[in-house]
Amino acid sequence: MADMARTNVRDASARRPYREPVALFGIETETSIVPVSGRPYPDVLLGAAASALFRDLSRRHHSSNVFLENGARLYLDVGSHPEYATPECSSLRQLVAAVKAGERVLSGMVRSAVPRFAEAGLQPADIVAISRDPRGNVSGCHENYLIARENAPGDFSVLRDSLLAFFVSRQLICGAGHVDQTPGGPPYRVSQRYDAFAADSGSGTTNNHRSIFNTRDEAHADAEVYRRLHVIAGDANMSEWSTFLKVGSTQLVLDMISAGTSFTHLLAASPLQAIAELSGDPTAATTVLLSDGSRLDGATMQRRFLDAALAHVAAGKPTSLEASETSQVLGMWQEAVVALESHDMTVISRDLGTKVDWVIKLRLIDQYLTHHGLTMESPKAAQLGIEYHRLSDRGLFSMLERRGRVERITEEAEIEELVTSPPATTRAALRGAFLKAGRAAGIDVRAGWDKLIYVLGATQRDISLPDPLATENGAVHDVIADFGRRASLHTGLG
Repeated sequence: MADMARTNVRDASARRPYREPVALFGIETETSIVPVSGRPYPDVLLGAAASALFRDLSRRHHSSNVFLENGARLYLDVGSHPEYATPECSSLRQLVAAVKAGERVLSGMVRSAVPRFAEAGLQPADIVAISRDPRGNVSGCHENYLIARENAPGDFSVLRDSLLAFFVSRQLICGAGHVDQTPGGPPYRVSQRYDAFAADSGSGTTNNHRSIFNTRDEAHADAEVYRRLHVIAGDANMSEWSTFLKVGSTQLVLDMISAGTSFTHLLAASPLQAIAELSGDPTAATTVLLSDGSRLDGATMQRRFLDAALAHVAAGKPTSLEASETSQVLGMWQEAVVALESHDMTVISRDLGTKVDWVIKLRLIDQYLTHHGLTMESPKAAQLGIEYHRLSDRGLFSMLERRGRVERITEEAEIEELVTSPPATTRAALRGAFLKAGRAAGIDVRAGWDKLIYVLGATQRDISLPDPLATENGAVHDVIADFGRRASLHTGLG
């Protein structure tokens, strides 16, 4: 992907937009603070728990909303939700490692905060990366994809309706799973966000304004060249396999749309109704009504997208992923769809029970309930569904991972590298180096996605980073060198 980054860097003076598909993505994950006991903190204590967790960070940076030296953003969101946004990543493997690095960062904060929880008279806490917390509140896991504006369809409705059609059934290949104890509802759903949406499309992301397709157009880059697709329809995944397939399949669908393929014929008559209906059937046999009056089941809907991607690649049409990752996504996607097409939970559990979160979780819960003679209506089932998402060693997914019972994509060394260092193939490298050098020199430095800020004396200065794929910037390197000189001078005087 480094080669792609270099070939795609545009001449800033010529201001020519990219003409090739661009792979760049990131994931923002809202998490929840929960006591080790599993029972939610009372409202009056949740804020105190969040304050204890973020105290060191806030004192160090005078804010609970900061960019880290690995290029990521960490902040305390509304409702006392710690949120971690990965740095910009240019390959799927890099992104998966960055998500896992974020889990390590948050877990490290919890371990460091143990004395402060005790001082505040609070139970020890954990972080849970889940899209429906123990209180029933729906949290976000937002994906971001870079699109060259000249590659976007002239008719925006093609992009909107094609992706709406895809997101309705995508949950079957990457949902995180949810024990649903609503009276009269299905006992288990493949997705946690099945009822989180108020509209098919719109710009809102919270409460009663969420939409399956988000229309927000906030590039965090040169807006004449790019738009950022902000996807809020997915769950927070624990499985590396699920994250890889979730983002990889979506990127390939975007590549096909950019190349002129439309999937509007697969749009459900009511996407809101369809996403809820498909979520309640783990066998993927439920059919939904399409806008053209026909009906398709969820597995067949995914098959249509997969077959189109296979034909797209076979025809030599452009994709933004590296060839090896394109092949890997297609293989994984095929594996998931074939299992779903069986409409048989025995087959689905056998073939995807170490790979797709909702299948891993369901198999684990079923085994426990069978062993103890319980049913899915038991409070223990709901508790296990939450325990799966704990980021500490107590988490059920973490336990399965240690025992080698789930598929891995990355190596430990890749994750640990991204805990402290930014990806080298995107502008995150500039952001991380700038923050590290400035903080080492004792200079007030801050950052945004597309801007670096520093204060010398009474003067605030900033540097713009409009190109997310640019890893070289003369102004940034000059400032970093100046920081180094100031740090040396300060050390010498000391």
